[in-house]
Amino acid sequence: MFSDYKIIDNALSNDKFAILEEKIMSSRMPWFYSYNVADGTKKEEDMYFMHLYYLGMSDKPRIGSDGKPLPPERSHCYDDILPVLDLFTDMKNLLRAKSNLYGRTQELVHHDNHIDMAFPHKGGIFYVNSNNGFTVLEDGTEIASVSNRLLLFNPSEPHHSTSCTDVKRRVNINFNYL
Repeated sequence: MFSDYKIIDNALSNDKFAILEEKIMSSRMPWFYSYNVADGTKKEEDMYFMHLYYLGMSDKPRIGSDGKPLPPERSHCYDDILPVLDLFTDMKNLLRAKSNLYGRTQELVHHDNHIDMAFPHKGGIFYVNSNNGFTVLEDGTEIASVSNRLLLFNPSEPHHSTSCTDVKRRVNINFNYL
């Protein structure tokens, strides 16, 4: 099956990209440990760090202890990603935005295939740094991690990420939207 995707290189202006890159790659960026990339299993090679900028709707209802839907969550770093959000000209509703940081591994690790949410929606991956890791789409297409690149694709189709072996970390921002 052919994956429908679009790549936009040099997605942000140099000035906007430099500001975003400095914030995300700095030692002041708050990263949170996650023990799995795709399916909930705890595999050593799937360990990574993430930062949730925004969580609105997902495929699992977010219900509070009072039985009412929870409001969207927004990180104190949310404004940092506004220049990237402006690139999604067809976005009507942001569902989720999160950064992923995969540490360098001795050998390239392919994470398990997954879908982001179990209903039709759109997505994008913004690559913060260049490295030899990549995103693999359902048809096997490999999208290289090139800094300031935006991949637009269907995240409700199976895809997966990899680690990298040539730099200390692989960093991207994942967006899901309607």
